[in-house]
Amino acid sequence: MKCNSESLNYQESELLFLLSPKTQSTFWLSLQNIWQNINRYFNTSLELQVWRMVDHQGNIWWSAYNPKTKQSVNHISEEQMRIWIEQNYR
Repeated sequence: MKCNSESLNYQESELLFLLSPKTQSTFWLSLQNIWQNINRYFNTSLELQVWRMVDHQGNIWWSAYNPKTKQSVNHISEEQMRIWIEQNYR
């Protein structure tokens, strides 16, 4: 089968898009979020759950879930997380 140069260029650009750092970063962030939601769903523990996420710009964000009260907080700074824990998890 013979490929013309236009078809080859499209395939190359599609491959470059799939391999771009931004695309890879977004994919891994989405995968991380899906895993955390699955873990939260199946976790029957009543202990406070806290996790850290890093966005594609390298910023660190914290999220937490209290299964006893069903309260959660998402994408906040470490300082805000400490305050939330002190106020809501005693």
